[in-house]
Amino acid sequence: MAWNDYGMELSKVGRQAEALECFERATHLDPAFAMAWFNKGTRMMALERLNEAAGSFQQALVIDPDYIDAYYQLGITLEKSGHKRKAIKYYQRAWQINPKYPGLRKKLDDLGVKT
Repeated sequence: MAWNDYGMELSKVGRQAEALECFERATHLDPAFAMAWFNKGTRMMALERLNEAAGSFQQALVIDPDYIDAYYQLGITLEKSGHKRKAIKYYQRAWQINPKYPGLRKKLDDLGVKT
């Protein structure tokens, strides 16, 4: 958990590559730590490593199938990668968990999905 916390602090000051290293250590030390996988994914997104980000979000979801933030961020990652159909699937799953999730309705509306 300490590596995850340190990574969060580095992220706050814009040191994304160093933060990513911390999250990689956190996931190596505790492969079942969903939040560390999620944070690793967000740093990869910040570094424009979209395929790797998607993999990290998917791993977070394997560990915690109700991790709404991971569904939402995976949707964003897939949408940015040009995979709109796949993105819709993850946005819809997030909608099932919490239809009031900030920004989710707009994402679905923008993609032409009725909510």
